[in-house]
Amino acid sequence: MELLDASLSAARAHGAELAAQLSNTDQLGLDVGFRTDDDSVAAPAMSPLLKLGALAASLPQAQVCVAGYADPRGSEAYNNELSLRRAANVAAVLMSAGVSRERILIEAHGKSAAASADGDLDSYALERRVTVRLQLPDSPQVAARE
Repeated sequence: MELLDASLSAARAHGAELAAQLSNTDQLGLDVGFRTDDDSVAAPAMSPLLKLGALAASLPQAQVCVAGYADPRGSEAYNNELSLRRAANVAAVLMSAGVSRERILIEAHGKSAAASADGDLDSYALERRVTVRLQLPDSPQVAARE
């Protein structure tokens, strides 16, 4: 029993230390890149996403914002739908790591944020992404649910 109490105390201390470290920042996150006209999460992105998801799951007060984007090629409607599928697939990975759906805000921006020069394929690659941001309630950037 004493060993169990010590283990529980150590886990609580580690959790408090992590919360204190996170309080020094207003958000934590990562970007996930995608291939042209693809919405599947690539294998190299899985491990970082699962780690961020596990962190988010351990912080019940945190909100996770998942925003999908597309490069400027294609129609507005198609790119909105593609960016939504990308964001939904990333959110599914986070949920598999233990984040509840209610704590994930999914956004689709399509090509609205694209700033690449016409025909710049290297820049297009940077536009095809999903941004994942873990935000704590004290952050002024936390998105409110309506």
